[in-house]
Amino acid sequence: MKMSGRLLVAGLLVGLMCGAPVAGAAPENLTQGITDEINQIRVAAKLPPLEPDRALAALAGEWSERMARRNRLAHRDDLISQMKRLGYRAINENIFYTTGPITAREVVAAWMNSPGHRRNLLAPGMNRIGVGQAMNRSGVTYFTFNGAQAGERVD
Repeated sequence: MKMSGRLLVAGLLVGLMCGAPVAGAAPENLTQGITDEINQIRVAAKLPPLEPDRALAALAGEWSERMARRNRLAHRDDLISQMKRLGYRAINENIFYTTGPITAREVVAAWMNSPGHRRNLLAPGMNRIGVGQAMNRSGVTYFTFNGAQAGERVD
């Protein structure tokens, strides 16, 4: 896979033991395809698929939009407080951007080729997924994956 124009940032996993619309004119919303690709990989690895979660999708979508507006790839600095606010036991995040066309399979393959991102996608305790995508006026598309371990919370 050609990686020019693409940047990968190490995934972030945050856990506590115990206790959106697309910005701009993105040619195709890839969030469902990314979800499907991740779940196919999890099932092949003998892990349960992640269930789509509206709150996580909103969180991921909002973050992708913020990165697109700022034209800057960066992890959330409030991921732990978001986890607590939403009532999850653990949460993780992968981010990615591209300056050109890309498929859902290519986004997920890029994450799978990075040990930190791969660990997040295959985290056994996670059971929920949210994916966001946003394109800015310059044509740069940002993606956010959030996985979470839901406790008592039901979406």
